[in-house]
Amino acid sequence: MITIAELRQKWNDMPIFENGFVRINETHPLEVYIGHEELDQKTLMVVDTNKADELPSSRSIIAKNFQRADGRWAISFRLIHQENEDVFIMLCWDMIEASRTSSNTALKQLLKRYKNWQKLLERQHSEVMDTVSQKGLLGELLFLEEFINKADCCKAIESWVGPDAADQDFIFDNTWAEIKSISVSAEAVSISSLEQLACAEPGSLVVYYLEKTSSTNTSAFSLAGKINEIRTRLADCAEAREKFKLKLFQYGYRDLKEYAQDYYCLRGKHIFNVMGDFPRLTKENVAKAVVSAKYAISLAAIASYEQVGED
Repeated sequence: MITIAELRQKWNDMPIFENGFVRINETHPLEVYIGHEELDQKTLMVVDTNKADELPSSRSIIAKNFQRADGRWAISFRLIHQENEDVFIMLCWDMIEASRTSSNTALKQLLKRYKNWQKLLERQHSEVMDTVSQKGLLGELLFLEEFINKADCCKAIESWVGPDAADQDFIFDNTWAEIKSISVSAEAVSISSLEQLACAEPGSLVVYYLEKTSSTNTSAFSLAGKINEIRTRLADCAEAREKFKLKLFQYGYRDLKEYAQDYYCLRGKHIFNVMGDFPRLTKENVAKAVVSAKYAISLAAIASYEQVGED
């Protein structure tokens, strides 16, 4: 495995000249190279791919599938706007690591990750997450912070899979957790899909009660402040810090002043055991004609499933 920092360093250590490439390593199931095209334009290239379907490009990255002089096909991803270099390196790292599977599925996984990033790549840097999204992220960060204090930093970050579009927010060895952030007056929590609570293994529905407050409240925290606290906690673990940065980007977060202006306070937390006859909709218990659904669960109705003695 290579870290984001190591990948960046490999690129920085390379002489900058057109069409100069080096292979990432020999153990990767794909022939993955990094280098430069057309002056100082960082490029990731995958060789011996066969002809692929047309790949979407963005304002910052040009993707193309082409046949080389030696007859082999290759796919390249070229950065054309230097100001987005950090994002490009994160994207390349994610594609490289996601494709460390069997040789039969490696290219498919790499292309899947690239396509999943397209909406993120098209986001404007000035776009600010709405209040609901900020509270949702804050809830996940509060849970992540608790887990970091109990476990290895890298393991904690790896377990946070919500930003990777997983069905649950956190997945551990034998269990999982779905995080919800609601106001104190809320009487229910919203479930966004039939898959969100559908794991066969027992898991947890963790509900944080968050309310807006003023900066003078001694218990207040902002989204930017909470993120900086976690960054400080990860200061001694470069790999975890880089992965945290990637996951924040995948969530849609940028370091903008707006995220330091709104303050919240934690009014309470409840953890519910999701197992057995816990009331939930899944593909197994709805009519086959129902292929997707969003629904709400009454908090009062699941009080008997609440864990006792939890913070």
